[in-house]
Amino acid sequence: MTPPAGDPTPPAEELETPRAWTEQLVESNIIGIMVAHEAAIVEANEAFLQMVGYTREDLAAGRLRWAEMTPPEYAEADIRAMNDMVRHGGYAPFEKEFVRKDGSRVAVLVGAATLNRSPLRSVGFVLDLTERKALEARGRRAQRMESIVQLAGGIAHDFNNLLTAILGSAELLLENPQIDAEGRQDVEQIQKAARRAGQLARQLLAFGRRQASQPRVLDLNAMLDDMRSIVRHLLEERIEVVTELDPEAGSVLADPTQLGQTVVDAALHARDRMPEGGRLTLATRAVRVTGAVSDPPGLRPGRYAALTVRDSGPSLGAGADPLFEPRQSGAHAEVRVEPDGGTAFTLYLAAIESGAREEPPPPAQPRTGGATVLVVENEEQVRALAARVLERAGFAVVTARDAESAVQLANRHPGTIDLLVVDMLLPGLSGRGLAAQLAIHRPAIKVLYISGATDDAIGRHQVLAPGTEFLQKPFALDQLVRMVRKVLGAPERQ
Repeated sequence: MTPPAGDPTPPAEELETPRAWTEQLVESNIIGIMVAHEAAIVEANEAFLQMVGYTREDLAAGRLRWAEMTPPEYAEADIRAMNDMVRHGGYAPFEKEFVRKDGSRVAVLVGAATLNRSPLRSVGFVLDLTERKALEARGRRAQRMESIVQLAGGIAHDFNNLLTAILGSAELLLENPQIDAEGRQDVEQIQKAARRAGQLARQLLAFGRRQASQPRVLDLNAMLDDMRSIVRHLLEERIEVVTELDPEAGSVLADPTQLGQTVVDAALHARDRMPEGGRLTLATRAVRVTGAVSDPPGLRPGRYAALTVRDSGPSLGAGADPLFEPRQSGAHAEVRVEPDGGTAFTLYLAAIESGAREEPPPPAQPRTGGATVLVVENEEQVRALAARVLERAGFAVVTARDAESAVQLANRHPGTIDLLVVDMLLPGLSGRGLAAQLAIHRPAIKVLYISGATDDAIGRHQVLAPGTEFLQKPFALDQLVRMVRKVLGAPERQ
Protein backbone atom coordinates (compact mmCIF):
# COMPACT_ATOMS: atom_id res chain seq x y z
CA MET A 1 0.00 0.00 0.00
CA THR A 2 1.38 3.41 -0.94
CA PRO A 3 1.74 5.73 2.09
CA PRO A 4 -0.14 9.06 1.98
CA ALA A 5 1.68 11.99 0.42
CA GLY A 6 3.86 13.78 2.94
CA ASP A 7 3.77 10.83 5.36
CA PRO A 8 7.40 9.82 6.01
CA THR A 9 8.00 6.13 5.56
CA PRO A 10 9.66 4.58 8.63
CA PRO A 11 12.94 2.76 8.07
CA ALA A 12 12.49 -0.83 6.96
CA GLU A 13 14.40 -2.11 9.98
CA GLU A 14 11.82 -0.53 12.31
CA LEU A 15 8.93 -2.22 10.51
CA GLU A 16 10.70 -5.57 10.60
CA THR A 17 11.45 -5.55 14.33
CA PRO A 18 9.00 -7.57 16.44
CA ARG A 19 9.63 -5.24 19.36
CA ALA A 20 8.47 -2.31 17.19
CA TRP A 21 5.31 -4.20 16.26
CA THR A 22 4.56 -4.85 19.90
CA GLU A 23 5.18 -1.26 20.95
CA GLN A 24 2.95 0.05 18.17
CA LEU A 25 0.17 -2.34 19.13
CA VAL A 26 0.36 -1.55 22.86
CA GLU A 27 0.45 2.21 22.33
CA SER A 28 -2.33 2.25 19.74
CA ASN A 29 -4.91 1.17 22.36
CA ILE A 30 -6.85 -0.63 19.65
CA ILE A 31 -7.06 -3.65 21.93
CA GLY A 32 -6.28 -4.30 25.58
CA ILE A 33 -2.82 -5.67 26.26
CA MET A 34 -1.73 -6.95 29.66
CA VAL A 35 1.15 -8.89 31.22
CA ALA A 36 0.45 -11.31 34.07
CA HIS A 37 2.86 -12.79 36.56
CA GLU A 38 1.42 -15.70 38.49
CA ALA A 39 -2.05 -14.45 39.61
CA ALA A 40 -1.42 -10.70 39.27
CA ILE A 41 -1.56 -8.36 36.29
CA VAL A 42 1.67 -6.39 36.42
CA GLU A 43 1.58 -4.41 33.15
CA ALA A 44 -1.28 -3.14 30.98
CA ASN A 45 -1.99 -0.51 28.39
CA GLU A 46 -4.62 2.21 28.74
CA ALA A 47 -7.16 0.30 26.65
CA PHE A 48 -7.17 -2.58 29.15
CA LEU A 49 -7.30 -0.31 32.20
CA GLN A 50 -10.27 1.61 30.78
CA MET A 51 -11.97 -1.66 29.95
CA VAL A 52 -11.84 -2.89 33.56
CA GLY A 53 -12.17 0.51 35.21
CA TYR A 54 -8.87 0.49 37.14
CA THR A 55 -6.22 3.20 37.24
CA ARG A 56 -2.48 2.97 36.70
CA GLU A 57 -2.07 3.57 40.45
CA ASP A 58 -4.23 0.47 41.08
CA LEU A 59 -1.97 -1.46 38.71
CA ALA A 60 1.18 -0.33 40.49
CA ALA A 61 -0.32 -1.25 43.87
CA GLY A 62 -1.03 -4.82 42.69
CA ARG A 63 -4.83 -4.50 42.91
CA LEU A 64 -5.51 -6.18 39.55
CA ARG A 65 -5.76 -9.84 40.55
CA TRP A 66 -6.93 -12.26 37.85
CA ALA A 67 -9.00 -14.44 40.19
CA GLU A 68 -10.71 -11.48 41.86
CA MET A 69 -11.63 -9.99 38.46
CA THR A 70 -13.11 -13.29 37.24
CA PRO A 71 -16.76 -14.17 38.08
CA PRO A 72 -17.14 -17.63 39.69
CA GLU A 73 -18.92 -19.13 36.68
CA TYR A 74 -15.77 -18.61 34.54
CA ALA A 75 -13.36 -20.29 37.00
CA GLU A 76 -13.50 -23.62 35.18
CA ALA A 77 -12.77 -22.00 31.81
CA ASP A 78 -9.82 -20.19 33.37
CA ILE A 79 -8.42 -23.47 34.72
CA ARG A 80 -8.62 -25.05 31.23
CA ALA A 81 -6.84 -22.00 29.79
CA MET A 82 -4.04 -22.24 32.37
CA ASN A 83 -3.59 -25.96 31.64
CA ASP A 84 -3.25 -25.16 27.94
CA MET A 85 -0.73 -22.47 28.84
CA VAL A 86 1.44 -25.04 30.66
CA ARG A 87 1.16 -27.71 27.95
CA HIS A 88 1.23 -25.62 24.79
CA GLY A 89 2.64 -22.25 25.74
CA GLY A 90 -0.65 -20.42 25.27
CA TYR A 91 -4.39 -20.82 24.93
CA ALA A 92 -6.87 -20.10 22.17
CA PRO A 93 -9.06 -17.00 22.59
CA PHE A 94 -12.27 -17.57 24.53
CA GLU A 95 -15.12 -15.40 25.77
CA LYS A 96 -15.51 -14.54 29.42
CA GLU A 97 -16.36 -11.58 31.64
CA PHE A 98 -14.28 -9.40 33.92
CA VAL A 99 -15.63 -7.78 37.06
CA ARG A 100 -14.83 -4.09 36.79
CA LYS A 101 -13.60 -2.03 39.74
CA ASP A 102 -17.12 -0.61 40.28
CA GLY A 103 -18.62 -4.13 40.40
CA SER A 104 -20.15 -4.09 36.92
CA ARG A 105 -19.17 -6.63 34.30
CA VAL A 106 -17.64 -6.35 30.86
CA ALA A 107 -17.80 -9.10 28.23
CA VAL A 108 -14.40 -9.76 26.64
CA LEU A 109 -12.48 -12.07 24.31
CA VAL A 110 -9.17 -13.16 25.93
CA GLY A 111 -6.13 -14.90 24.47
CA ALA A 112 -2.63 -15.28 25.89
CA ALA A 113 0.83 -16.83 25.43
CA THR A 114 3.76 -17.43 27.78
CA LEU A 115 6.64 -15.00 28.08
CA ASN A 116 10.18 -16.41 28.06
CA ARG A 117 8.60 -19.88 27.97
CA SER A 118 7.57 -19.51 31.60
CA PRO A 119 4.00 -20.65 32.41
CA LEU A 120 4.01 -18.22 35.35
CA ARG A 121 4.44 -15.19 33.11
CA SER A 122 2.23 -14.42 30.12
CA VAL A 123 1.15 -11.69 27.75
CA GLY A 124 -2.43 -11.49 26.63
CA PHE A 125 -4.79 -9.49 24.50
CA VAL A 126 -8.35 -8.53 25.50
CA LEU A 127 -11.13 -7.36 23.17
CA ASP A 128 -14.16 -5.54 24.56
CA LEU A 129 -17.27 -7.38 23.31
CA THR A 130 -19.84 -4.98 24.78
CA GLU A 131 -20.90 -3.48 21.46
CA ARG A 132 -20.99 -6.85 19.69
CA LYS A 133 -23.06 -8.37 22.49
CA ALA A 134 -25.49 -5.46 22.30
CA LEU A 135 -25.86 -5.95 18.54
CA GLU A 136 -26.43 -9.67 19.02
CA ALA A 137 -29.06 -8.98 21.68
CA ARG A 138 -30.83 -6.51 19.41
CA GLY A 139 -30.76 -9.07 16.62
CA ARG A 140 -32.28 -11.73 18.87
CA ARG A 141 -34.96 -9.30 20.02
CA ALA A 142 -35.74 -8.42 16.41
CA GLN A 143 -36.07 -12.11 15.52
CA ARG A 144 -38.34 -12.71 18.50
CA MET A 145 -40.42 -9.68 17.58
CA GLU A 146 -40.77 -10.93 14.00
CA SER A 147 -41.97 -14.30 15.30
CA ILE A 148 -44.42 -12.57 17.62
CA VAL A 149 -45.72 -10.40 14.78
CA GLN A 150 -46.27 -13.48 12.60
CA LEU A 151 -48.04 -15.31 15.42
CA ALA A 152 -50.13 -12.26 16.24
CA GLY A 153 -51.07 -11.91 12.57
CA GLY A 154 -52.53 -15.43 12.56
CA ILE A 155 -54.38 -14.81 15.80
CA ALA A 156 -55.65 -11.48 14.46
CA HIS A 157 -57.27 -13.21 11.50
CA ASP A 158 -59.41 -15.40 13.77
CA PHE A 159 -59.98 -12.61 16.30
CA ASN A 160 -61.23 -10.19 13.66
CA ASN A 161 -63.53 -12.86 12.24
CA LEU A 162 -65.09 -13.22 15.70
CA LEU A 163 -65.44 -9.45 16.06
CA THR A 164 -67.09 -9.24 12.64
CA ALA A 165 -69.61 -11.86 13.71
CA ILE A 166 -70.26 -10.06 17.01
CA LEU A 167 -70.72 -6.66 15.35
CA GLY A 168 -72.91 -8.12 12.60
CA SER A 169 -75.13 -10.01 15.01
CA ALA A 170 -75.51 -6.91 17.21
CA GLU A 171 -76.37 -4.81 14.17
CA LEU A 172 -79.12 -7.21 13.10
CA LEU A 173 -80.42 -7.45 16.66
CA LEU A 174 -80.84 -3.67 16.83
CA GLU A 175 -83.10 -3.85 13.78
CA ASN A 176 -85.51 -6.13 15.67
CA PRO A 177 -88.60 -4.01 16.54
CA GLN A 178 -89.32 -6.22 19.55
CA ILE A 179 -86.16 -5.20 21.44
CA ASP A 180 -86.91 -2.81 24.31
CA ALA A 181 -84.93 0.30 25.30
CA GLU A 182 -82.91 -1.50 27.96
CA GLY A 183 -82.03 -4.33 25.60
CA ARG A 184 -81.03 -1.81 22.92
CA GLN A 185 -78.63 -0.14 25.35
CA ASP A 186 -77.07 -3.51 26.17
CA VAL A 187 -76.55 -4.32 22.50
CA GLU A 188 -75.08 -0.90 21.84
CA GLN A 189 -72.58 -1.50 24.66
CA ILE A 190 -71.63 -4.79 22.99
CA GLN A 191 -71.02 -2.93 19.74
CA LYS A 192 -68.96 -0.26 21.49
CA ALA A 193 -66.79 -2.85 23.24
CA ALA A 194 -66.28 -4.86 20.04
CA ARG A 195 -65.27 -1.76 18.05
CA ARG A 196 -62.80 -0.72 20.76
CA ALA A 197 -61.36 -4.25 20.84
CA GLY A 198 -60.83 -4.04 17.08
CA GLN A 199 -59.10 -0.65 17.39
CA LEU A 200 -56.80 -1.85 20.17
CA ALA A 201 -55.93 -4.99 18.20
CA ARG A 202 -55.06 -2.93 15.11
CA GLN A 203 -52.87 -0.59 17.15
CA LEU A 204 -51.09 -3.44 18.90
CA LEU A 205 -50.51 -5.45 15.74
CA ALA A 206 -49.33 -2.41 13.79
CA PHE A 207 -46.32 -1.76 16.05
CA GLY A 208 -43.04 -2.50 14.32
CA ARG A 209 -44.63 -2.52 10.84
CA ARG A 210 -43.95 0.15 8.26
CA GLN A 211 -46.97 1.23 6.28
CA ALA A 212 -48.22 4.20 4.32
CA SER A 213 -49.54 7.06 6.41
CA GLN A 214 -53.34 7.04 6.69
CA PRO A 215 -54.28 10.18 8.65
CA ARG A 216 -57.77 10.55 10.05
CA VAL A 217 -59.47 12.70 12.65
CA LEU A 218 -58.63 11.39 16.14
CA ASP A 219 -59.87 12.29 19.59
CA LEU A 220 -56.41 12.64 21.15
CA ASN A 221 -57.61 12.01 24.72
CA ALA A 222 -59.51 8.84 23.77
CA MET A 223 -56.54 7.56 21.78
CA LEU A 224 -54.12 8.16 24.67
CA ASP A 225 -56.50 6.63 27.18
CA ASP A 226 -56.58 3.47 25.04
CA MET A 227 -52.77 3.51 24.79
CA ARG A 228 -52.40 3.50 28.59
CA SER A 229 -53.31 -0.18 28.90
CA ILE A 230 -50.92 -1.15 26.08
CA VAL A 231 -48.06 0.87 27.58
CA ARG A 232 -48.68 -0.57 31.04
CA HIS A 233 -48.16 -4.10 29.71
CA LEU A 234 -44.86 -3.07 28.08
CA LEU A 235 -43.31 -1.62 31.24
CA GLU A 236 -42.03 -3.07 34.49
CA GLU A 237 -44.49 -3.28 37.36
CA ARG A 238 -42.30 -0.84 39.27
CA ILE A 239 -43.13 1.89 36.73
CA GLU A 240 -46.44 3.63 37.39
CA VAL A 241 -48.36 4.77 34.30
CA VAL A 242 -50.66 7.77 34.74
CA THR A 243 -52.57 10.06 32.39
CA GLU A 244 -53.12 13.80 32.55
CA LEU A 245 -55.70 14.58 29.84
CA ASP A 246 -56.76 18.11 29.05
CA PRO A 247 -60.47 18.08 28.05
CA GLU A 248 -59.72 21.03 25.75
CA ALA A 249 -57.04 19.14 23.77
CA GLY A 250 -59.66 18.12 21.20
CA SER A 251 -59.03 16.29 17.94
CA VAL A 252 -56.11 16.10 15.51
CA LEU A 253 -55.53 14.79 12.00
CA ALA A 254 -53.00 11.95 12.36
CA ASP A 255 -52.29 8.33 11.52
CA PRO A 256 -53.36 6.42 14.67
CA THR A 257 -50.86 3.62 14.06
CA GLN A 258 -47.87 5.92 13.67
CA LEU A 259 -48.94 8.06 16.61
CA GLY A 260 -49.37 4.97 18.78
CA GLN A 261 -45.95 3.69 17.70
CA THR A 262 -44.41 7.01 18.74
CA VAL A 263 -45.96 6.73 22.21
CA VAL A 264 -44.69 3.15 22.59
CA ASP A 265 -41.17 4.09 21.44
CA ALA A 266 -41.04 6.95 23.94
CA ALA A 267 -42.31 4.67 26.72
CA LEU A 268 -39.65 2.04 25.96
CA HIS A 269 -36.91 4.69 25.98
CA ALA A 270 -38.21 5.88 29.35
CA ARG A 271 -38.27 2.31 30.71
CA ASP A 272 -34.58 1.90 29.91
CA ARG A 273 -33.82 5.05 31.95
CA MET A 274 -35.81 3.84 34.98
CA PRO A 275 -34.40 0.38 35.86
CA GLU A 276 -35.31 0.95 39.51
CA GLY A 277 -38.85 2.07 38.71
CA GLY A 278 -40.52 5.45 38.50
CA ARG A 279 -43.46 7.18 36.89
CA LEU A 280 -44.46 7.53 33.24
CA THR A 281 -47.02 10.19 32.43
CA LEU A 282 -49.07 10.33 29.23
CA ALA A 283 -50.45 13.85 28.92
CA THR A 284 -52.35 16.10 26.54
CA ARG A 285 -52.98 19.83 26.58
CA ALA A 286 -54.45 22.47 24.33
CA VAL A 287 -51.89 24.99 23.03
CA ARG A 288 -52.50 28.29 21.29
CA VAL A 289 -49.49 29.73 19.45
CA THR A 290 -49.59 33.51 18.98
CA GLY A 291 -46.02 34.28 18.01
CA ALA A 292 -44.94 35.18 21.54
CA VAL A 293 -41.40 34.48 22.75
CA SER A 294 -42.73 31.88 25.19
CA ASP A 295 -44.33 29.82 22.39
CA PRO A 296 -42.72 26.50 21.36
CA PRO A 297 -40.18 27.29 18.62
CA GLY A 298 -40.89 26.33 15.04
CA LEU A 299 -44.70 26.51 15.20
CA ARG A 300 -46.89 28.80 13.15
CA PRO A 301 -49.60 30.73 14.96
CA GLY A 302 -52.71 28.64 15.51
CA ARG A 303 -54.32 26.00 17.70
CA TYR A 304 -52.41 22.82 18.57
CA ALA A 305 -52.90 19.71 20.67
CA ALA A 306 -49.77 18.64 22.53
CA LEU A 307 -49.10 14.97 23.31
CA THR A 308 -46.41 14.45 25.95
CA VAL A 309 -44.67 11.33 27.26
CA ARG A 310 -42.88 12.32 30.48
CA ASP A 311 -40.70 10.13 32.71
CA SER A 312 -39.02 10.50 36.09
CA GLY A 313 -35.75 8.87 35.02
CA PRO A 314 -32.33 10.53 34.61
CA SER A 315 -32.41 13.41 32.17
CA LEU A 316 -31.25 12.91 28.59
CA GLY A 317 -30.60 16.58 28.11
CA ALA A 318 -32.30 18.88 25.66
CA GLY A 319 -32.27 18.36 21.91
CA ALA A 320 -34.06 16.46 19.19
CA ASP A 321 -34.43 12.72 19.44
CA PRO A 322 -34.67 10.46 16.35
CA LEU A 323 -37.68 8.65 17.76
CA PHE A 324 -39.61 11.88 17.40
CA GLU A 325 -39.10 12.45 13.70
CA PRO A 326 -42.27 14.28 12.61
CA ARG A 327 -44.09 11.25 11.25
CA GLN A 328 -47.40 13.08 11.22
CA SER A 329 -48.09 15.79 8.68
CA GLY A 330 -47.62 19.13 10.40
CA ALA A 331 -46.24 17.57 13.60
CA HIS A 332 -43.48 19.29 15.56
CA ALA A 333 -41.27 17.45 18.04
CA GLU A 334 -39.65 18.76 21.19
CA VAL A 335 -37.44 17.22 23.90
CA ARG A 336 -37.35 19.08 27.22
CA VAL A 337 -35.58 18.53 30.54
CA GLU A 338 -38.07 18.72 33.40
CA PRO A 339 -37.27 21.13 36.29
CA ASP A 340 -37.60 18.31 38.84
CA GLY A 341 -35.64 15.79 36.73
CA GLY A 342 -36.72 13.44 33.98
CA THR A 343 -37.38 14.07 30.32
CA ALA A 344 -40.50 15.08 28.43
CA PHE A 345 -41.04 14.18 24.76
CA THR A 346 -43.77 16.28 23.18
CA LEU A 347 -45.48 16.26 19.80
CA TYR A 348 -47.44 19.30 18.74
CA LEU A 349 -50.20 18.48 16.26
CA ALA A 350 -52.48 20.95 14.53
CA ALA A 351 -55.88 20.91 16.23
CA ILE A 352 -59.03 20.16 14.27
CA GLU A 353 -62.12 22.29 14.70
CA SER A 354 -64.62 20.77 17.12
CA GLY A 355 -67.23 20.43 14.41
CA ALA A 356 -65.17 17.84 12.51
CA ARG A 357 -66.26 14.23 12.91
CA GLU A 358 -64.05 11.17 12.77
CA GLU A 359 -66.14 9.16 10.31
CA PRO A 360 -68.86 11.20 8.60
CA PRO A 361 -71.69 8.91 7.52
CA PRO A 362 -71.92 8.27 3.77
CA PRO A 363 -74.95 9.48 1.85
CA ALA A 364 -77.85 7.08 1.81
CA GLN A 365 -78.01 4.82 -1.26
CA PRO A 366 -81.02 3.08 -2.70
CA ARG A 367 -81.45 -0.65 -2.40
CA THR A 368 -79.78 -2.46 -5.25
CA GLY A 369 -81.16 -5.54 -6.91
CA GLY A 370 -80.40 -7.77 -9.84
CA ALA A 371 -76.69 -8.37 -9.18
CA THR A 372 -75.41 -11.77 -8.06
CA VAL A 373 -72.71 -11.93 -5.40
CA LEU A 374 -70.57 -14.98 -4.63
CA VAL A 375 -69.36 -14.86 -1.00
CA VAL A 376 -66.37 -17.13 -0.24
CA GLU A 377 -65.51 -17.16 3.47
CA ASN A 378 -64.29 -20.06 5.58
CA GLU A 379 -65.69 -18.63 8.85
CA GLU A 380 -69.28 -19.88 8.93
CA GLN A 381 -70.74 -17.05 11.05
CA VAL A 382 -69.21 -14.33 8.91
CA ARG A 383 -70.31 -16.09 5.72
CA ALA A 384 -73.90 -16.43 6.97
CA LEU A 385 -74.10 -12.81 8.16
CA ALA A 386 -72.67 -11.46 4.91
CA ALA A 387 -75.16 -13.48 2.87
CA ARG A 388 -78.08 -12.40 5.05
CA VAL A 389 -77.34 -8.67 4.92
CA LEU A 390 -76.60 -8.67 1.16
CA GLU A 391 -79.84 -10.54 0.43
CA ARG A 392 -81.73 -7.97 2.53
CA ALA A 393 -80.07 -5.25 0.45
CA GLY A 394 -81.54 -6.78 -2.70
CA PHE A 395 -78.68 -8.89 -4.05
CA ALA A 396 -78.84 -12.52 -5.12
CA VAL A 397 -76.24 -14.35 -3.02
CA VAL A 398 -74.49 -17.69 -3.35
CA THR A 399 -71.88 -18.84 -0.81
CA ALA A 400 -68.92 -21.19 -0.54
CA ARG A 401 -66.54 -22.00 2.31
CA ASP A 402 -63.33 -22.44 0.27
CA ALA A 403 -61.85 -22.00 -3.20
CA GLU A 404 -62.51 -25.56 -4.35
CA SER A 405 -66.23 -25.44 -3.59
CA ALA A 406 -66.42 -21.89 -5.04
CA VAL A 407 -65.02 -23.09 -8.39
CA GLN A 408 -67.48 -25.99 -8.48
CA LEU A 409 -70.39 -23.68 -7.66
CA ALA A 410 -69.34 -21.16 -10.30
CA ASN A 411 -69.10 -23.90 -12.93
CA ARG A 412 -72.65 -25.07 -12.14
CA HIS A 413 -74.23 -21.62 -11.80
CA PRO A 414 -76.41 -20.94 -14.85
CA GLY A 415 -76.44 -17.13 -14.74
CA THR A 416 -73.91 -14.37 -14.31
CA ILE A 417 -71.88 -13.80 -11.17
CA ASP A 418 -71.26 -10.08 -10.97
CA LEU A 419 -69.10 -9.88 -7.86
CA LEU A 420 -66.80 -12.14 -5.86
CA VAL A 421 -66.49 -11.24 -2.15
CA VAL A 422 -63.61 -13.37 -0.93
CA ASP A 423 -61.38 -13.70 2.13
CA MET A 424 -57.77 -13.30 1.04
CA LEU A 425 -56.35 -16.07 3.25
CA LEU A 426 -58.53 -19.04 2.41
CA PRO A 427 -57.26 -22.54 3.19
CA GLY A 428 -55.66 -24.00 0.07
CA LEU A 429 -55.95 -21.67 -2.92
CA SER A 430 -55.75 -18.02 -1.82
CA GLY A 431 -58.41 -15.41 -2.48
CA ARG A 432 -56.30 -13.84 -5.20
CA GLY A 433 -55.72 -17.22 -6.80
CA LEU A 434 -59.45 -17.96 -6.76
CA ALA A 435 -60.24 -14.59 -8.36
CA ALA A 436 -57.76 -15.29 -11.15
CA GLN A 437 -59.20 -18.76 -11.77
CA LEU A 438 -62.80 -17.56 -11.92
CA ALA A 439 -61.84 -14.72 -14.26
CA ILE A 440 -60.78 -17.27 -16.93
CA HIS A 441 -64.40 -18.19 -17.66
CA ARG A 442 -66.06 -15.10 -16.16
CA PRO A 443 -63.83 -12.20 -17.28
CA ALA A 444 -66.40 -9.57 -16.27
CA ILE A 445 -66.51 -10.62 -12.62
CA LYS A 446 -65.53 -7.93 -10.12
CA VAL A 447 -63.73 -8.66 -6.84
CA LEU A 448 -63.94 -7.33 -3.28
CA TYR A 449 -61.29 -8.78 -0.97
CA ILE A 450 -61.89 -9.03 2.77
CA SER A 451 -59.53 -10.19 5.51
CA GLY A 452 -58.99 -10.21 9.24
CA ALA A 453 -55.23 -10.63 8.84
CA THR A 454 -52.63 -7.92 9.35
CA ASP A 455 -51.00 -6.07 6.47
CA ASP A 456 -47.80 -8.10 6.99
CA ALA A 457 -49.64 -11.43 6.79
CA ILE A 458 -51.43 -10.35 3.63
CA GLY A 459 -48.17 -9.13 2.11
CA ARG A 460 -46.44 -12.49 2.68
CA HIS A 461 -49.18 -14.34 0.84
CA GLN A 462 -49.98 -12.01 -2.04
CA VAL A 463 -49.44 -8.50 -3.30
CA LEU A 464 -52.52 -6.52 -4.31
CA ALA A 465 -52.36 -4.23 -7.30
CA PRO A 466 -53.08 -0.52 -6.79
CA GLY A 467 -56.81 0.19 -6.88
CA THR A 468 -57.81 -3.25 -5.62
CA GLU A 469 -60.94 -3.06 -3.49
CA PHE A 470 -60.33 -4.30 0.05
CA LEU A 471 -62.34 -4.30 3.29
CA GLN A 472 -60.54 -4.93 6.58
CA LYS A 473 -62.23 -6.97 9.30
CA PRO A 474 -63.87 -6.34 11.65
CA PHE A 475 -66.40 -4.38 9.62
CA ALA A 476 -70.01 -3.38 10.17
CA LEU A 477 -72.60 -4.95 7.88
CA ASP A 478 -73.59 -1.59 6.42
CA GLN A 479 -69.90 -1.09 5.47
CA LEU A 480 -70.01 -4.33 3.52
CA VAL A 481 -73.16 -3.27 1.68
CA ARG A 482 -71.65 0.12 0.82
CA MET A 483 -68.45 -1.48 -0.49
CA VAL A 484 -70.39 -4.00 -2.60
CA ARG A 485 -72.41 -1.17 -4.15
CA LYS A 486 -69.24 0.83 -4.75
CA VAL A 487 -67.45 -2.03 -6.51
CA LEU A 488 -70.44 -2.90 -8.67
CA GLY A 489 -70.82 0.73 -9.67
CA ALA A 490 -67.14 1.20 -10.53
CA PRO A 491 -65.88 0.85 -14.12
CA GLU A 492 -64.52 -2.56 -15.00
CA ARG A 493 -60.76 -3.02 -14.66
CA GLN A 494 -58.73 -4.93 -17.22
